[in-house]
Amino acid sequence: MSSQAVIDEQSMNSANMNTKTIDIITGYCGKIPSLGDFVSLGLDPSLEQSWNEWVQAALAVSREKLQGQWLDNYLTSPIWHFAVSGGVCSDRSFAGTLIPSVDNVGRYYPFTLFYQADIDPLQFWQEQGFFQQNEQPLLSILDDECVLLNWYKKLTPLSLDVTPITPYKQTLLSPNSHQPNWLLSAAGEQVGGFGSDQLGLLQQTLNQQFNRYSIWWTAGSDKIDPCTLIFSGMPSAATYAGMLDGNWTRS
Repeated sequence: MSSQAVIDEQSMNSANMNTKTIDIITGYCGKIPSLGDFVSLGLDPSLEQSWNEWVQAALAVSREKLQGQWLDNYLTSPIWHFAVSGGVCSDRSFAGTLIPSVDNVGRYYPFTLFYQADIDPLQFWQEQGFFQQNEQPLLSILDDECVLLNWYKKLTPLSLDVTPITPYKQTLLSPNSHQPNWLLSAAGEQVGGFGSDQLGLLQQTLNQQFNRYSIWWTAGSDKIDPCTLIFSGMPSAATYAGMLDGNWTRS
């Protein structure tokens, strides 16, 4: 075995030792082309209500902003993945994927697949391959002949290998200064480099800046470049219009 192969194998074993497999609780809500009714399954009522209130507001404002261009932008909008911290729409953190959809009588409303687990939003965001591998199974829901129950059975159960986040202890240096400085320490860890400690630093920063937040990312579309968005809470209804056409300057 070559020295490079030994190094690669050791790296893989080290990575595997640092991951934990968790079960994902899946749920969904929205509209699909094969049915005329709103569909939902596996969601806490408070999460479903909060989510749909946000979707309805986002649709209403984006229609107002985009006017006659709304439908084309909606139908060609990219797949958006998201991870949301606890306290935004639900007591627990969750993640998922939002796609444009329509019911069988022509009422446009997105379909959302949810992944629910007791992990940090950044741990969801770090495992982007998990979201990518589920894109094609998710998109099959848009088939006019799709049988919802059969689709759901093929999709589940799901599990995810996640990397623990190294927690940071924050100490404010010069507390009386107008320019705050932080001392960050992670017990038993070398602070720096790439990995769980870097996620810990990002976690500390986002919690300090936003407290409760959501992360959204996409591989893009003809109108939107690949990007990641971070919001305090959920995206505003006006921002959702930008998530359809890539115009981030409107208010």
